[in-house]
Amino acid sequence: MISIAKFFEPSPTVERGAFIIAVVTAFGSALGIVKNTLLGAQFGAGAELDLYFAAFRIPDFLYNIFIFSTLSSSFLPIFSRLIIQGKEKLWGVLSSLILIFTVVLGICGLVVLVFSHEIVGILAPGFSSVNADRLSLFLRVLMIQPILLAVSNLIAMTLQGFKRFFISSCAPIFYNAGIIIGILVFSQWWGMMGVIFGVICGALFHLLIQLPSLWKLGFSFRPAIQGSLPHLKEMFLLMIPRSFALVANSFLSLWVVMVSSLLIPGSLSVFDLANSIQALPQTIFALSFITASFPFLSSAWAAGESQDGQGEKKVFIRLAEQTMHHIIMVMIPVAMVLAVFAPVVVRMMLGYGNFSVDDQSQTSLALVMFCIGIPFQALLMFLVRGFFAMKNTKIPLYSVLITSALMIPGIWLSGVRFGVWGIALVMSCGAILNTIYLFFIFKRILGGVAFPMVREGMKKGFILGSFAAFPGGVAYYIIHAMLKGATSWIFIFELMIAALVSCVSVFVALYVIKVVDLRELFKKQGLNDLENGSEPH
Repeated sequence: MISIAKFFEPSPTVERGAFIIAVVTAFGSALGIVKNTLLGAQFGAGAELDLYFAAFRIPDFLYNIFIFSTLSSSFLPIFSRLIIQGKEKLWGVLSSLILIFTVVLGICGLVVLVFSHEIVGILAPGFSSVNADRLSLFLRVLMIQPILLAVSNLIAMTLQGFKRFFISSCAPIFYNAGIIIGILVFSQWWGMMGVIFGVICGALFHLLIQLPSLWKLGFSFRPAIQGSLPHLKEMFLLMIPRSFALVANSFLSLWVVMVSSLLIPGSLSVFDLANSIQALPQTIFALSFITASFPFLSSAWAAGESQDGQGEKKVFIRLAEQTMHHIIMVMIPVAMVLAVFAPVVVRMMLGYGNFSVDDQSQTSLALVMFCIGIPFQALLMFLVRGFFAMKNTKIPLYSVLITSALMIPGIWLSGVRFGVWGIALVMSCGAILNTIYLFFIFKRILGGVAFPMVREGMKKGFILGSFAAFPGGVAYYIIHAMLKGATSWIFIFELMIAALVSCVSVFVALYVIKVVDLRELFKKQGLNDLENGSEPH
C-alpha cells in the first residue's frame, strides 16, 4: 500500500516525484476537462467564448515576461546553491522576489487599466465595437490574476526546490475549481463576467493552498533586497534571454488572436479548446517527469560546477537521457491514439449543449494537426529546462527567434487559406523545428552524447502506438459506418468495442510481444519504493 504521508515528504528520486505529480495532475486535468466542457456547453464556439480566451492573452503575456521567465530559467538553479548556504538567505531572496514581482505587475495592471481600449484595438482588430468594449472590461478585471499567480508560483517553485511536489501540484486543482464555480454559479448572475470572477477566485485558491506548506518550512516574509542583490542580479541576468524568448512565444499567441479575430466567429475558441486537449497528456505525463527532474538536474549541474568533477556531469547526462526516454516512449503512443480518436475525444469532452456538430468537427481537425507535434513539444519542454539547469538561457532564445520568424507568416497564410486547422499545423511544425535544433545543440554541449535510450524510446513508442491506435481506430470507424447512429447509446457501444480492441492490442504488445517493459517507466528506486515506503540506495 502507498502511504499517503509519503506524498507530503521530499521526493528523493525523479521517478517518485514524477509519480506524485502525475497522480495529482491527472485529477487536476480531469477538472480542466470539466471546465472546458462546461464552457463549450454553456457558450458554444462563438463570439462570447472568443472574448473569454482573448482576455487571457495580455495577463499571460505580462506574467510570462516578468514572472515565468524567472521561474522557469533562473530560480531553481540559483535556489539549489542558496539552499546549501542556509534558509535565512533563501527566505530573504524569496521575500524580495515576492515584493518586486507584486510591484511590477501592479504597475502593469495600472497601465492596462488606463489603456485597455487601445490594447484591445490592437489585439483583436476584427471584433465588433460592442465586443471590444466587453473585452476591455474583462481585461481590466483579469489583471488581478497574474499578481496572485506570481506569488503562488514562486511558492510552488520553492516547494519543488525542496523536492516537495504534492502541494504545488494540487494548486492547479483549486484554480480550476474556482473557474468551475464561476461557470456554474457566478455566470448565472453575470454571464461571462461571472466566469472571469471565478478565474480570480481560482487564482486566490491557488495561492492560499500552498501557504501552510511554506510556513512549515520556516518561511517568514522579510524582504532583504540589499543583501539579496547579488543573487537577484544573477537571476535577472539569466532571465533576460528567457524573457525575450517568451516575448516571441507570447507574440505568437497574440498573433493567433489577431488572425483568428479576422476569421469566422468561434475560430479562437476552436483553436484554444483543441490546444487545451492536446496539452492534457503533456501536462499529465511529460510535464510530470520534467517538473520532477528539473530540481535534480539543477542540483547535479550545480554540484558539478562547485566540485569541478566529471562524476556529477555523468549524473546529469544519465538523468537527462532517462527523462527523455520516458517522455518519448509515452508521448508517441499518446499522440497516435489521440490523432486516430480525435473526433471521439472531442465529442466526449465537448459535444454537449451549445457546442454544435460543426464546432466538434472543426475542433477535431485542429486537434489532429496538434497531435503531429505532441511528442516534439513534450521533448522541447524538457530540453529548454535542461539548458536552464546548465544556466544557459541564450540558446533557447536563439531557437525560438528563428522558428518564430518562420511561424509568423505561416500562421497568417495558413489561417487565411485553411482556417483554424492550418494555424494548428503551423504550430506543430514550429515545435518540430525547435526541438530538432535544441536536441543537437544539447548533445554537442554535453560532448556529443549519443543518447541511445532516446532512439530506443522512439522505436518502442512507434510500435506501441501502432498497437494502441490503429486496431481500435479501425474497429470504431467500421462499426460507426455500419450503425450510422447518432444517439448516445450507439456512441457508447462503439466506444466500448473500440476500447476493448485497443486494450487487447496493447496487452499483446506489452505482455506477449513485450515491446515495452513497464518497469522502464518506474524503476525500483521510484514507484516500488513509494509503495513500500523504503528509501532508495
